[in-house]
Amino acid sequence: MSAEIACETSRGGGSTVSGQKPLRLEEGTIEELVGICDGMLAKLDRRIMEASELGDVSGFGGFESAQQLAEGYRRKGVDGPDSVRHRLVQFRDAVEEMRTAFAAGGEAYGDQESAVMQQIATISRGFTS
Repeated sequence: MSAEIACETSRGGGSTVSGQKPLRLEEGTIEELVGICDGMLAKLDRRIMEASELGDVSGFGGFESAQQLAEGYRRKGVDGPDSVRHRLVQFRDAVEEMRTAFAAGGEAYGDQESAVMQQIATISRGFTS
């Protein structure tokens, strides 16, 4: 299966979706991209399961301050909106959207590329805050 995606090259060397210039993918490229996404999804699924264990914190002692510290680590691991587990789930969702777009034959890729890149940028910014 081959696909044509409308895009144009920006001055920075990247491509932006515009509907002006078709990008042709060679035979087998879409299937290869879907396979890469499948591999990434499998790895992310494993990491999400492993990250779920980050909530099992112990050894901080019985003092109130120690319990608060343990709770803070648990939130950073699994419960908070900026937790490791939550960020991994967000990345998984973005990869799943890309896989769906590729599996649709690439037509949806042009539309999804911008939305997914914005989603990944938002997730990444959360790591620096």
